[in-house]
Amino acid sequence: MDNEKPKVSVTALQAYEVCPRLYYFTSIVRLPHPYQRALDQGTNIHKIVEDGLRGLGLPAIDAVQPWAREYLVNFRDSRFLQNPPLHIEKSFALELPSGTVRGRIDTIFEHLDDETGRRWWEIVDFKSGRPESRADVESRLQLNLYALAVKRVFEQPDIEYTYFYLRDAACHTFSVQPELFDQVESRAERIFGGIVAEQWDPTPGCTCWVCRQPIAEVRSYEAWWWRKRAEKQGSDDFGAAPVPPPRRISRSRR
Repeated sequence: MDNEKPKVSVTALQAYEVCPRLYYFTSIVRLPHPYQRALDQGTNIHKIVEDGLRGLGLPAIDAVQPWAREYLVNFRDSRFLQNPPLHIEKSFALELPSGTVRGRIDTIFEHLDDETGRRWWEIVDFKSGRPESRADVESRLQLNLYALAVKRVFEQPDIEYTYFYLRDAACHTFSVQPELFDQVESRAERIFGGIVAEQWDPTPGCTCWVCRQPIAEVRSYEAWWWRKRAEKQGSDDFGAAPVPPPRRISRSRR
């Protein structure tokens, strides 16, 4: 890579921590993701949530598809519609020694305790997928990076973060402790180190969606992608005729 410090999204950093090959084939070589109905469903329900948070109202229960009705009810009955959020889809760029982390926080609520005078921000991420254990959520890089960004970029020291699962209304809330900030920065720095060193070997035993693809199809797409990039840049390094796009990536294991 060149000497410019990398600029990487939170999602991409999290992908690298899961599996460097996953990062390579989603952030560098853009391997098409096999279609999953759940991704479309997640996009649809998050649009409903965002409209509700913005005060645009919620659809009637019978106006949404059957699969979405329980999600809608769980959101409608949650505490997150009681008061308007401070920020929705709040973008940030967090400068770290080895690179820049870019992201967009779903929702930030500001809370005030009238008795103690405590004022704090709560980062809330709405999830449409399968609920996870509290321990798994706490170890995730995503909300930890969001907390670091809120402290560094928005200069808010008192922070909580929450995962709210729309599927069953499960809710995990954590108070951010001061030692978290150094820990998450160290995690991000290690990831940036691997990206700069171009270390793309897969995590041993990984079952991410990239590692599940037939290796021949993945390598075929990779070769085509680099060829097309070279052609676009006017390079003749490959010295061969253009190749047609590879066949669609399958869902089968390699």
